[in-house]
Amino acid sequence: MLIAGSYPDGRTLWIRNEQFAEFFDAFPARTVLFDLRDSCVSELLAECPQFDSYFAEQDLRYFLVPAEFDYNFNNHIERFTTEKRQKFNYDLRNIRKREPVLHWGEEDKADLFIDLVNRNFGVESDYANDDDANEVRRVVDELKQSDRLKTLTIEVGGSPQAVSMSLLHGNKMVALYAASNNDFNNLGKLLNFETIQEACRLRVDEISYMTGMQWKANWQMKSEPCRTMRKPPGPWAETLDQ
Repeated sequence: MLIAGSYPDGRTLWIRNEQFAEFFDAFPARTVLFDLRDSCVSELLAECPQFDSYFAEQDLRYFLVPAEFDYNFNNHIERFTTEKRQKFNYDLRNIRKREPVLHWGEEDKADLFIDLVNRNFGVESDYANDDDANEVRRVVDELKQSDRLKTLTIEVGGSPQAVSMSLLHGNKMVALYAASNNDFNNLGKLLNFETIQEACRLRVDEISYMTGMQWKANWQMKSEPCRTMRKPPGPWAETLDQ
């Protein structure tokens, strides 16, 4: 919990580089600091190269800068290849034929999100166990209580079939949770498209989509590297992860 709790993407250490060795010795025998900002890690390792092996794990954080496409995601789509752009717009037209109804607000829809993910993935869902599901509820409740929650619910046929919940803090939006009923083709694409368009309407400086997932690269989002510290160095044996 030293830095960012459950959502660490692009975080920085609250430790002076010259003090890192002392803190490192005090870390528990098994410690993970996920997705640290690469530039900060590079500065640390320049001063403390003996820790290089502990920072070998890398990932990418994805984000969009709405000002770069004049606060309209359709302009960003125009940069796709002709084939990809036509397919993208075709998919959106098809799901819109179902006459989805969009509701923007600040409601806590954590249970809807959890239900949709569990419906789609069953026992393989990240939220099939109570601990992980309750962590979603905790975070969403905190955002709701602090007036930083932006929620989009999409109804199809009169019932909610998709939801996204984002953090709006200052002039930055972070897309934290999004899920849709997989029985409706391209509903997830519409959900993400409309979430981005709302960020554009709010004229945020950045909308962060955090790390992982190939579709973010396919949508030509910007990216920056981040690195994970593991003590002991990764990869860990299965017995260590348990």
